Amino acid sequence: MEVVYNKRPKLVKGIEKSWAPIVLMSVLGILYLDVADQTSIFSFGYSLLLLTVSCFLLCRDDAKLLFFAYHFYLFFAISFYLIFKSQFPEYLGMTGAEGGIGTDDCRYYAQIVGGKGVFYTIMVSTTDIYSYSIFLKFIYPFEVFTPLNIVVVNLIFAAYLPIYVKRFAVLLTRNNNIGNTAYWFTLLCPFTLYFGCIILRESFTAVMVIAGLCYYLQKKYIPLAVCVFFLVWIRFGTLAFLICGIIMLIRFKLKRKTHTDLYFVLVFVLIIVAFYFSFSFLQGFSEEKLEDSVIRNIDSARYDESTIGAIMHLPFPVNVILSTVFFLFIPLLNIPDEHFGHYLVGGVFQGFFTPLFMFFLWNYIFNASLQAITDKQQDTAKQILFIIVLFALLLGTISLQSRHKTVLFPFLCILAAYGKEKYDKHLGDASVFMATGVICVQLLLAII
Repeated sequence: MEVVYNKRPKLVKGIEKSWAPIVLMSVLGILYLDVADQTSIFSFGYSLLLLTVSCFLLCRDDAKLLFFAYHFYLFFAISFYLIFKSQFPEYLGMTGAEGGIGTDDCRYYAQIVGGKGVFYTIMVSTTDIYSYSIFLKFIYPFEVFTPLNIVVVNLIFAAYLPIYVKRFAVLLTRNNNIGNTAYWFTLLCPFTLYFGCIILRESFTAVMVIAGLCYYLQKKYIPLAVCVFFLVWIRFGTLAFLICGIIMLIRFKLKRKTHTDLYFVLVFVLIIVAFYFSFSFLQGFSEEKLEDSVIRNIDSARYDESTIGAIMHLPFPVNVILSTVFFLFIPLLNIPDEHFGHYLVGGVFQGFFTPLFMFFLWNYIFNASLQAITDKQQDTAKQILFIIVLFALLLGTISLQSRHKTVLFPFLCILAAYGKEKYDKHLGDASVFMATGVICVQLLLAII
């Protein structure tokens, strides 16, 4: 089937037409870095070199969109660094205290620099370091002066996320316009933006998952194996998302060929049996990163008085069903308030900007979902919707951490792009009603 090339948005055509806007963004980026942290100018130049080489190998046709995404994230990353540095100077421009208002970025940075120049209490070993710390040290083998040196390099993976989202959307829908729309939705999503602009592995693992799905559809099994390798090495649990995504794609492929789910059910049962008998081996292979149960243990202080903790204490299967729904809709709208005298960037982007962003997408998401449910011919919408529900199920059982939803948001953006480009007016009243209901509930909860 040929790819459909609809009329592209003016913004897309403007960026793809000339390198001039990106060159201007590079100049402005250097000027901004000169003000914020001069040591990161070298990191920026080195990152552009890595981006150029990787782009030549991976996505030459989308080179301008890739570089635009990188520079777009760069300005946010520098701004976050300056805000963090102003709010919590002892954390050197990172999110703050580990286990409190901050994230794991202070862990990765302390390991990367071996504790050198770190003024906060280091909660992890600086010799037996995490896989992602090793990986970042490998791709940036130079002296590190500030966290921004690493953030600037880490932005490469954030920039690739909308590129692979676009590619997956086009491969699945055969519609280039849906791919472009999915690119912009993913690029502008405050949730993925925030976690892509700090020293975390969220964007990297999300890219590996969606890139792996792309390579599976393209039957490029060596690049797919590379994605599997990095997921096993960097975050073993996230491999489940790639495997389940591929299983879902296989299901629809078999259904189209055989017109029955019998063969898929047989394959699925074999996979479950194989997983059951290899569970002990997988636990050892993952160095105990795999939980003792498929449903993650919540006997931890972090889950005390939390919504997900309360849900998971409910009887099975009610807990699994509600946790899946919970991860489909979080983060819920939350009016920003002060913590220790500061408005936290993470809280504002996750709890305020992300729900507001989703308010504009829910109508498209519900419209596409209703098409998938009511129209037997809508295999494409069904595939996206099934992957979303399956990923939400995984987040609500083996993950239980909200920031891991970085792997789910790209697929919500693809479904929204599908709904926008193929909007069914006959289902419009129903989708508007459902979207309005979600928005009203969130507004009510935010006010109470």
